Amino acid sequence: MIIVRLIWNRYTRDAVSLVKTHGEKLSEVKWMKKSFLGDGE
Repeated sequence: MIIVRLIWNRYTRDAVSLVKTHGEKLSEVKWMKKSFLGDGE
């Protein structure tokens, strides 16, 4: 089913982009915490 694959690819692409943007924000927050608190972990 090519149509299903196209829809699946589109949704996975959106999910990947969402994860990437949220991951970047999370890493920024972690980096800020590290810079403020020092390397605790």
